[in-house]
Amino acid sequence: MSLNKLRNKKILYITNDLYFFENHFARVAQAIIAIGFDVFVAADRLDAEVENKFLEFKFLRVPIDRSGINPLKELNTIRKIHSLMLDVKPGIIHNITIKPILYGSLATLFIRRPIQIVNSVTGLGYAFTGENSPFLKRAIQRMLTLFIPKKRAHFIFLNKVDFEVYQNLGLITSSNHTFIRGSGVDSSDFIEVDPPQKGKIIIVCTARMLKDKGIIELKKTSEEMYELYHEKIKFHLYGGIDLQNPAAISEQELLDMKVDDYFEWKGFTNKIKQALENCHIYCLPSYREGLPKAIVEAMAIGRPILTTNAPGCDDCVIEGKNGFKVPIKDSIGLQEKLILLVQDESLREKMGKESRKYFEKEFTLEQVVQQHMQLYSNLRIFK
Repeated sequence: MSLNKLRNKKILYITNDLYFFENHFARVAQAIIAIGFDVFVAADRLDAEVENKFLEFKFLRVPIDRSGINPLKELNTIRKIHSLMLDVKPGIIHNITIKPILYGSLATLFIRRPIQIVNSVTGLGYAFTGENSPFLKRAIQRMLTLFIPKKRAHFIFLNKVDFEVYQNLGLITSSNHTFIRGSGVDSSDFIEVDPPQKGKIIIVCTARMLKDKGIIELKKTSEEMYELYHEKIKFHLYGGIDLQNPAAISEQELLDMKVDDYFEWKGFTNKIKQALENCHIYCLPSYREGLPKAIVEAMAIGRPILTTNAPGCDDCVIEGKNGFKVPIKDSIGLQEKLILLVQDESLREKMGKESRKYFEKEFTLEQVVQQHMQLYSNLRIFK
C-alpha cells in the first residue's frame, strides 16, 4: 500500500536516547514528514535544543531507563507507552533499540486498533556483549518471543549476526525483515579530505568511552608502541562518558590514561568531522556494534580503517582494501596492523581512497533514507 493512500498518517518513534534518534533517525523522520505524515518522538529525556532543531516533530516524554531493572518502574514504563499510543493513535510505531522494541511491541498487544510495528535492531546491547550471566540473556530472548506480535512486526537489521539471533528465536519470516546499512552519512557534508602533511601521524577513535568499544585494548596497544613510535604518532580519543552503561569508563580512569603529546582523551565533541579531517588513521576496536556510524564517517572523509571482526564493524571493512580487521580484545594484532599503517604512507593513502569509494557505494545518507521510505511504503497495514 502506498504511504500517500494511508488514512492514518501518524508515525510514533520510541527511543531510550533522544540524541541517538537525532543522530541516526531524524533525517528519515523529516523525509516521511515531507509526504504528509505527522511524526511523534517519545524519549526518556527531552532537550529544548533538540526540539528547537526539529520543530516539525512532536516530542513526548516516556520514562525508558536504558539500564533500569526495577520491575515496578519497568511496568510503569510499559503502561506509559500504552497510554501514549492510545492518545497519539499512530498507524505505525518505529521502535529503536532493544528495550523500546520489547516494551513498544508489548504495549500494542493491549490496543484493539491494529498498529504496524517497525523494530530497528541497532545492536543487541550490553546483555550480549558484557560479562553477564546466561540467565539475563535467556530472559531477554524469552521476552522477545513473548512480547513481539510476529505477524505485525517488521525488523530492520544492520548486520547478519543480529539477524541470526532473531531468526533462531523464530521471529523472522521471508518477508518481515529488511537489511539497511546503518543510519547513513551525508556525502555532501562529509567530503573526502587529504590528511595533514605535517606533524605526527594521528590515530583517532570516536566512540562512547566504554570498555566494550575496545578502549582498554587501544590503550594497551599504545603502551606497547610507545618506545619506538612516541615521536611519530599520537592517539586521540573523542567521546562522552556513559555512566548508565555497565561497561562505562570513568572520567578519572580516562584522565589517568593520558600520556602528554601521545595518548589523550579529548572528551565529547560536536566537531567530529574536523577531528577526522585532522587524523591519518581511524581505529575502533569494538567488541560488537549494530553498524557503527563512527566508522562510516571516517570512511566518508577518506581514512584507512582499523577495527575488529566483530558484528557490525566487520561490514565496514573489506580486509586489506580499505583497512584491516583483527579479533576482538587482540591488542597484539591491533599493534601489528597499526605499525603497518604508520610505516606505509602510500598504503594509508590507497586505503583511504578505497574507504571513500566503499562509503559512496553502500553507506550514504541518501541511500539509507530511500531504503526506509521504501520499507514504509511496503508495510502491510492491517485493517
